[in-house]
Amino acid sequence: MKILLNISLLMALSISQLSFADSNEDAMALIKKGDYSGALKIIQPIANKGDANAQAYLGMMYARGLGVKQDYTEAFRWYTLSSNQGDANAEYNLGLMNENGLGVKQNYAEALKLYRLAATQGMPEAQDNLGLMYERGLGTPQDYSEAMKWHKMAADQGLGTAQFQVGFMYRNGLGVKQDYSEAVKWYQRSVLQGYAPAQSDLGMMYINAQGVTQDFTEAGKLIKLSAEQGFSTAQTNLGVLYRIGKGLAKDETKALMWFKLASMSGDAQAIQRRDQLSSQLPPQAVAQADKLAIECKQKKFKSCD
Repeated sequence: MKILLNISLLMALSISQLSFADSNEDAMALIKKGDYSGALKIIQPIANKGDANAQAYLGMMYARGLGVKQDYTEAFRWYTLSSNQGDANAEYNLGLMNENGLGVKQNYAEALKLYRLAATQGMPEAQDNLGLMYERGLGTPQDYSEAMKWHKMAADQGLGTAQFQVGFMYRNGLGVKQDYSEAVKWYQRSVLQGYAPAQSDLGMMYINAQGVTQDFTEAGKLIKLSAEQGFSTAQTNLGVLYRIGKGLAKDETKALMWFKLASMSGDAQAIQRRDQLSSQLPPQAVAQADKLAIECKQKKFKSCD
């Protein structure tokens, strides 16, 4: 199972991580209220004077188009100025930009270097992404043991995505001896933070009795939580549970609805199951599933039953 970097984290920067002087409290208040244009008027001159935190925040504002027109090149410039002063947030975000080719030509080796700089300062997101680089062999030879080391550092700090990765590696025996009980433990920690891939994987472990007693009802609850977040793998598996009536009341129309929703993300298995079930159900049931899928998507996958 391949989990892509969470691009929603791109250019993230906590307000609490800014260390402006007391005279800049007005800027902080504006940021907290979401008045980015007002905050920009205060932050810009501070960044121009060389404040690393202000430079990093200004980079984020350009990257996300907050108070300014989105401009990855300008974001890259401000992040670079900040990272040259050793700011971990700037190093991490430059790593993201290099990895994903935003404002700069894609460069995995440079991303790896920048993630490491931020990771060694204790930033869990950077540690987790550094682990992913080793896990996938991006910018470095693939090394599951090294990947596990960095994922574990981030997981121990409570990062939900990293907790999932540790669970995933224990489940599949990557860099560690396969251990379903350990996988369950780490998945559960990630689930408590609402991470959809962890909910999905833990649900499958309940189906397959891996490290837990087989329990289709618990599996259905977990997979549904994941499906409601738009995770296509879970949406496909939720459709399967509805079709076979395990853990959920059998309902082939709902099954087809979830297959259709998952297929919108290009999930190959969902497309196959959608087409197969569509050919077996009466036209009115297929039409109903289409209607339900449209309504469910409009509700952002919530309360679709």
